[in-house]
Amino acid sequence: MAARTTPPATYPARVQPGADAAPVRRAVAQRNAIALTDLTPNNLGQLRMLNAKLFPIAYSEQVYRDVLAEEVRPVCKLGLYNDIPVGNVCCRVEEGKDVAHCKVYIMTLGVLPAYRHLGLGSAMLRHVLEQAPTGGKYDDGRKVEAVYLHVHTANEAAKQFYEQFGFQVTETVPDYFKTLEPRSAWLLEKRA
Repeated sequence: MAARTTPPATYPARVQPGADAAPVRRAVAQRNAIALTDLTPNNLGQLRMLNAKLFPIAYSEQVYRDVLAEEVRPVCKLGLYNDIPVGNVCCRVEEGKDVAHCKVYIMTLGVLPAYRHLGLGSAMLRHVLEQAPTGGKYDDGRKVEAVYLHVHTANEAAKQFYEQFGFQVTETVPDYFKTLEPRSAWLLEKRA
């Protein structure tokens, strides 16, 4: 029988428990390694699994083919936390008012619940806004008119998250979702 060891009476200074955070969460936050990686045919299965866990709607196979296109490579990423895929952002690039302009639509941006509030969602959104700066140039040289997305009206936290980055509700679409209640969605836009 192995001898029992007692835990140390105190934690090392960097994981000292406090009123604001559990010791394990503070230790994880201190060694976090947030990274974004390209979507490839080899990690598309991970993207499918993440979306199945994160979103209450199913995405078609066409969406998964589209996110591998060269045009969207700069804005479609898997979010890694300590090398574990725990989030993603997938966008499409749409025509603008003419051939010199475009819009970027955020189809998905999500992080698994256990990894939220560690900065990954913000890092992914900042990445999209750096790659597609409203009023600036996208990777293909077109001027970005707007970055926009739809948010379920039951998801106030998501709405507030995007508003922190300068997005504004421009419309409420009454029957956007067919399988969710309420069926409505906010259209949030960030314009130049």
